[in-house]
Amino acid sequence: MRNLSDNEVRQLLAAIDGRHPAAARDEALLVFLLHTGLRPSELLGLNVEHVAVDGRARETLDLPGAIAKCGLGRLVALNSAARAAVERLLAYNDAHGWSVAPSAPLAYSTTGNRLCIRMLQYIVSGLRKRAKLDVQATPHSLRHTNLTNLLEACGNTRLVQVHGGHQRLSSVEVYTRPSREAMAAAVEGLVKQG
Repeated sequence: MRNLSDNEVRQLLAAIDGRHPAAARDEALLVFLLHTGLRPSELLGLNVEHVAVDGRARETLDLPGAIAKCGLGRLVALNSAARAAVERLLAYNDAHGWSVAPSAPLAYSTTGNRLCIRMLQYIVSGLRKRAKLDVQATPHSLRHTNLTNLLEACGNTRLVQVHGGHQRLSSVEVYTRPSREAMAAAVEGLVKQG
């Protein structure tokens, strides 16, 4: 699984058609995934109470084991971008007449049901095509992008393991791969040597 570069993330987000009725929802979902590193199934299992209280985003998501992979719940810090995405999702839901009660889903389909994984995959696939990205972009690659960026920022594999909900530290190795940009720059450097 590949992570997306900053430019590819910008292209993906720019591909959202602001005239589409679900544009605000789609942008908020992508930003939330990019800033939390949640698995897509974890995001779609969230209820309002997990991420907000009294209409305001929480600082920390206490991800329940019931929706986490292997039943391993964890604490996930919500940075300012993730909190803003939560509040945009709540505003979107409220504007469409969907419940924002604590037990209500965080992410709704356009028909008012809990958003399913296939629909999220369809949304990201369509954006990838519109953005004309020549790399794979899936909801799960947004998770990898977050975890790769986190590892680059902090250099702490144990922190990334806990944040990402990995059982084994060895699972974090996938995020230590050099970026495509770093590899291209290194290979380009060979031209300058010869």
